[in-house]
Amino acid sequence: NLLRIALLLRASYDEVALLGLSAFATRNWYDNAPVLVGEDDPADRQAGLMTVRVWTPVGSAEVSSRRYVVDRYLGAIDVNGGFSTGHSALECLPHVYISHWPANDLDPQGHLVRAFRAGAENDMPGLFQPSYADESQVWRPADQKVEFRNFSLRRLRAYWAGYRQESRYNLTNRNCSVAVAAGLDAALEGVLQPRFPWLRLALLLLDPDVWAAGYIRSQAKTMCWTPGMVLDYARALQRVVESSRTPWPVRALDFFRRLRAGPTGSEGVS
Repeated sequence: NLLRIALLLRASYDEVALLGLSAFATRNWYDNAPVLVGEDDPADRQAGLMTVRVWTPVGSAEVSSRRYVVDRYLGAIDVNGGFSTGHSALECLPHVYISHWPANDLDPQGHLVRAFRAGAENDMPGLFQPSYADESQVWRPADQKVEFRNFSLRRLRAYWAGYRQESRYNLTNRNCSVAVAAGLDAALEGVLQPRFPWLRLALLLLDPDVWAAGYIRSQAKTMCWTPGMVLDYARALQRVVESSRTPWPVRALDFFRRLRAGPTGSEGVS
């Protein structure tokens, strides 16, 4: 796969985003991958914080019993019998707020399983929330967040300008988590530009968090992006792009600790 992507990238124009290559086009999640001319403004990298906010299924509903793997990665049944899938959003104040919702509440009685099919027959009207403050006020605050300082605001804004042209929502193929994961990928493309790229590539191939992020992406591609997957994906990518803040051996030990803890491990705020 790496060789295939390298050959595709070599045959493409400089302006083409990595995620715009055909290797990433199977689910049409990156149709809005930015195509930009010229280099990023260095001031763009001083844009402040980019925050991935996640409402986990359990954190966004009153749940009487726990099914840990299902609750974390799919959804939870609340005390009233409703199905909570949670929610994810991406914020970069004051420029961008990515939060995609269905325009109408999903009916949990009988139609939910059918709605998980990714076909166009399950497309429905969607809407975009204006800000985290508004979303918290009408619903509730997110119970998890992951913050990034090393990202491209220009690429994030270009991606969002394209995505928001169409509000169509699909529970499996164009949901809140699809929007956030693709926005995160767009914002982080090219942020690691070292003086010695081959050395950086070798270190990345040895980085356990790169493999963890790749595994999460492959699972999402097989099924769909969910808030739980976005949370794990964002945490893994944060450790990669902010790696200079934490020594590699410490991150490797932390990776094996989290691997041993599994999905039932504690969920802190990153």
